[in-house]
Amino acid sequence: MAKKPSDNNNGSGNGSQDALGLEDNAFGRVRRVDIDTEMKDAYLSYSMSVIVSRALPDARDGLKPVQRRILYTMHDTGARATAPYRKSARVVGDVLGSYHPHGDSSVYDAMARMAQNFSVRYLMVDGQGNFGSVDGDPPAAMRYTEARLSRYSEELLTDLEKDTVNWQDNYDGSKQEPTVLPSALPNLILNGATGIAVGMATNIPPHNMGEIVDATCYMIDRWKKLEDVTVNDLMRYVKGPDFPTGGIIFRYNDTKGKDDMFGGDSIKSTYATGRGKIVMQAKAHIEEGNRGKTHIIVTELPYAVNKSSLIERIADLAREEKIIGITDIRDESDRRGMRIVIDIGKNDDPRKVLAALYKYTSMRQSFGAIMLALVDGEPRVLPLKSLLKAFIEHRLEIIRRRSEFDMAKAKARAHIVEGLVKAIDMIDRIIKLIRSSKDTDTARTGLIDQLKFSEIQANAILEMQLRRLALLERKRLEDELTELRKLIKFLEDLLRHPEKMLQVIRDELMQLREKYADARLTTVVGDEKAAKRGEDVVKAGADAPLTVHELMPDQDAYVIVGQNGKIGRLSEPPKITSSTEFVPAAIVKATTKELVYVVGSSGKAVGLVVGNLPQEDVTTGGGGNLSKMSAMPEGDDVVGAFAFDKSAAVSADGSPPGYIVLATSSGMVKRSELTALPGAPGQVFTIIGINEGDSCISARKTQGSEDLLLFSQQGMAIRFKQEEVRSMGLPATGVVGIKLLEGDITMSMVFADENSDQDIVLATTDGRAKRVAFKEFPVQGRAGKGVISAKLVRDATVADAVLAEPDNTIVYVTLKGNAKSLKAKNLTRRGRPAGGDEAMAISGSDLLARMVVVE
Repeated sequence: MAKKPSDNNNGSGNGSQDALGLEDNAFGRVRRVDIDTEMKDAYLSYSMSVIVSRALPDARDGLKPVQRRILYTMHDTGARATAPYRKSARVVGDVLGSYHPHGDSSVYDAMARMAQNFSVRYLMVDGQGNFGSVDGDPPAAMRYTEARLSRYSEELLTDLEKDTVNWQDNYDGSKQEPTVLPSALPNLILNGATGIAVGMATNIPPHNMGEIVDATCYMIDRWKKLEDVTVNDLMRYVKGPDFPTGGIIFRYNDTKGKDDMFGGDSIKSTYATGRGKIVMQAKAHIEEGNRGKTHIIVTELPYAVNKSSLIERIADLAREEKIIGITDIRDESDRRGMRIVIDIGKNDDPRKVLAALYKYTSMRQSFGAIMLALVDGEPRVLPLKSLLKAFIEHRLEIIRRRSEFDMAKAKARAHIVEGLVKAIDMIDRIIKLIRSSKDTDTARTGLIDQLKFSEIQANAILEMQLRRLALLERKRLEDELTELRKLIKFLEDLLRHPEKMLQVIRDELMQLREKYADARLTTVVGDEKAAKRGEDVVKAGADAPLTVHELMPDQDAYVIVGQNGKIGRLSEPPKITSSTEFVPAAIVKATTKELVYVVGSSGKAVGLVVGNLPQEDVTTGGGGNLSKMSAMPEGDDVVGAFAFDKSAAVSADGSPPGYIVLATSSGMVKRSELTALPGAPGQVFTIIGINEGDSCISARKTQGSEDLLLFSQQGMAIRFKQEEVRSMGLPATGVVGIKLLEGDITMSMVFADENSDQDIVLATTDGRAKRVAFKEFPVQGRAGKGVISAKLVRDATVADAVLAEPDNTIVYVTLKGNAKSLKAKNLTRRGRPAGGDEAMAISGSDLLARMVVVE
């Protein structure tokens, strides 16, 4: 029979158990608790675990624990940016086994997101394989994909080995892991963060590195008067979030309340309070199609919008007739970028359809910003200023600890080097002492006691190689000691002066800005100055939809098209000299809102928006590939380029705004109205029909009143009125411009007004050139044989002819790419039948091929 508790403790045990709420029953010992208290304690414990250990990022490095563990594991196991890719399954296994004892999907999902260029602004993981898509496709299984650290992430881990951060035991106490990363960049605001904890959530938008670094440096420069820094000061640098998917965000909204202290400025409100709602919108433009149809082209979507789901939604709305006017929708996205094409009916207004799309689909939606992060282990909502301040304070701590580590290391090394230098001075005594010692310990004791070396120095002397006795080695040791003392002095001074540590942070940030900063992807709409003046500003929710064309600033530009298939734009004309690496085929002055049409020898042409061209100089090897930016055939020689804004081509009297005139090598000429050109950027079309064996040799934009002048290879030329060539459709082959002799071909085409006093510069393949007055060529009827344009010597033929002012620079280009620059006025002005003077020395089998006029 079981004894009662009172039998053993005289009743006192029962009282003790009652105090603890314990009692024995048939199920064993049971503790009585209050259910409300227990639920509250358990829920709070769970909540804090989720908040601190799972869902919220640290304000210092901008990382959640799982992200930090992934990056540290890749760093620790050698999967760095310069190392080969490593299977994702191996990385996930290392993270799970050492630091993050949760499901493998949680680790792999986090790693995949850090490798998606549509999820993070600056990639933290360099992935190889299928890591998902903007269509919502999931990443491939971890056994198929590979990964390594990105170069950006290595900046977050820099100086980790220098005791710059605190460490903690992993879940089983077998290893140590960093509690935070040194993070040389403000990663939290750069890449943003999204997380749902218990009772709270964070949703921080990503930003542009250049803007954030500039704002951070502004705060560093005013660190002692930080209270004077306002959100307006920071917004001089930070224009707004910069999403990896681009798109448009509106600074102002049209739902301003009377008590709104920020005047409807949603971005300022977000930065000032840490909370806000920013309206995002897709980037779209309207293109003209064939047979009067129009297309809405969507090229960028709001952040986190699923492209496939959006297309399905638009199709459903069109099918249910909630949006009228959509006849078809297709996804033409490829490696060159996103392109959703929405066909609009002939009788429907594309702008009304676009407005409906913004209203009823995720092409316009709000980003609810909650800038919540952990500060000293506690969740806090951080305005922009507080967020940047937390980063700077973190970096101050990192610089201090790094400097202390480097100084201790330098002092230890300096102590050893001092001992080695001293040892060389008394090397004979040391050798004698060592030889007389019975073992190493005796020698070490003798060095310490007799020669007054420290134990560390004594060990270094005993390990010293005989080659260190050379005079050169002594010099190296003395130089090393000098550098170590300089370093120690610098670090001691740095640690005594926090303002110098701030300067170090600033310098390192500017170096990283130079290394990683790029242009904004997201366009910010809204003019603060106009709002202050009481003028209308573009606001989110307005009825009129914004297109890419309306958002683009109207600025002057020079488009450079190269024979190497490259195209780019500059704000100033390129400087072309004899030493230019690539002499362009055409230089076109335009504005960023215009289309530049590039014509190839095949008779194919393509129009591209000038403002969308890369701002790179083709003459130095820069620029984008024309064949990659459009469907223009690769290898098609560029024969001409011109700019035209079809949307602005409105004539009061209804007359055409101009013409495009083309010539072929067989002497055919064709003229079409500029309004016949398609307004669809990137669309390749036939601008002139080319017969077999023929090719287009020139394409020029004209007003319609100029005289036309054709030059043949064998030295013939014909001038006739442009009106003799009737206007034709784009696919037409044209009419005869000049009757050529057998074996002759047309080389070039020139335009000039009837009373022009400009000169024709004509060059031959042997490097000769001359100036001829335009008036020297008589006006004839079209389709004649023409007149002699130059006296040809030996085997030379006409290479090219251009119209130039005396002060224009002419660049002569040979078949082998050699070039020479010469002012037009430096050429002798000669009669039409005369020969030319040597303009460029031609050697070997090379021939003069063409000329480029630089205005």
